[in-house]
Amino acid sequence: MNTTAVKMTHIFISFLGALRALEEGRVDAKDLRYGLFYFGCSEEYAYNQKAQQGWVIEKIYWILVTALKYAEGEGRVQWRKPQLQQKGDNPHAITIGLRENTYGELNELMVRNDLQPMRYLPGDVYSFEGVEERLRSANSQLAVIH
Repeated sequence: MNTTAVKMTHIFISFLGALRALEEGRVDAKDLRYGLFYFGCSEEYAYNQKAQQGWVIEKIYWILVTALKYAEGEGRVQWRKPQLQQKGDNPHAITIGLRENTYGELNELMVRNDLQPMRYLPGDVYSFEGVEERLRSANSQLAVIH
């Protein structure tokens, strides 16, 4: 199903923030169904939260995980991506880390889902507050959850 026929309602930019919003009743399963997900954590980290976080209610966790699996099939999820870097002068030594989130990558996700991109300048530092500010100035109807 293409979600372009359905109006996007929320953009979730924090996995733990999405869990908290579900638990507090600020969002529900319908909001997840029509939302975008651009998390600052890796997929592996997010899916291990059930075991690592004592405060996560299992039912809430599974509501989010189920919604994410569905959203992934529709291209509405983007996880933080790994980045390989050479370590020092040794061409065979590498470190694996995670790339920082960027407004550009978030815009790519938005455009893929038929939404107007946000305006930003090269070098703008990505932040939750920055996403809120840029969406607000673009008159976007998306609610930002973090």
